[in-house]
Amino acid sequence: MINFKLTKPTLPIKQDFMRTLAILALISGLHVAKGQSLPQLHDDRLTLTLFAEDPDIETPIGMAIAPDNRIFVVESHTHTPPEGYPGPKGDRIRVFQDKDQDGIPETNIVFAENLVAAMNITITEEGRVFVVGARTVWELIDADKDNQSESRRLIAEVKTTNTYPHSCLLSITHSVDGWLYLGRGNNGSAAYSIVGTDGSAVSGFGDGGNISRCRFDGTSFEEF
Repeated sequence: MINFKLTKPTLPIKQDFMRTLAILALISGLHVAKGQSLPQLHDDRLTLTLFAEDPDIETPIGMAIAPDNRIFVVESHTHTPPEGYPGPKGDRIRVFQDKDQDGIPETNIVFAENLVAAMNITITEEGRVFVVGARTVWELIDADKDNQSESRRLIAEVKTTNTYPHSCLLSITHSVDGWLYLGRGNNGSAAYSIVGTDGSAVSGFGDGGNISRCRFDGTSFEEF
């Protein structure tokens, strides 16, 4: 994971925009092997520093930054692992916290585990945590605020015969007016139906991808 910082802003930049840039830098597939230098920047306003690496983080595929600057990272362990894979049997979400803002996290806690085909995560302005998997969307609940989710609520489920772990729901984000937005792949050309908590649904047949949305409680599913 790479830490991103704008060192010499020349124009006023909104905090949400900076968070977006930070997310792009962190999940853009940058990899620093042992003994190699960091990726090179071509904008002298930017700096990149190492934030976390193996074994503190494994196979990261998605990330979100909470309003209080905690960093939530999705670890993938269930995407066709090789025989004898020594990692966890389920996907995990880790939460990192850099309290003194020196670029080094003081805490690294498993926020949630035993997820299947987890893909990405979004966190609302109120701190609600939603994670999308290939065929499920969950809200992860941390009622006692100890950085560990003690329960989860099913928001949406995909009905399909396709079993490939990462070919249906792929991405998630939210809007401030209470909508979750879900990106979908081609689902292996199989028929699908994404069903919300109130029975509302979006259905199709391996048609290449779309964006659907529902309310935070899983109601009012529709194609966007």
